[in-house]
Amino acid sequence: MQEPLVSPTPEAEPFGFDEFVNRVSSRAGVSPDEAREGVKAELSTLRDAVSHGEFRQVMSQLPRDFEALVDTPG
Repeated sequence: MQEPLVSPTPEAEPFGFDEFVNRVSSRAGVSPDEAREGVKAELSTLRDAVSHGEFRQVMSQLPRDFEALVDTPG
């Protein structure tokens, strides 16, 4: 029974903003600056697509460095 209950994917690991940008850069095959702009665009799109409260909840789970990428009022 244990095998079906154990996730085949690794557990989430915490890492900071710079490591996130480096991983995006590596996986997308773009420069870190391009990756940073892509992350900014994704967060801006998310901010526009969900409620203010939902966006704040997402941002509260990320390192503060992410907030510098998007306008996050209040």
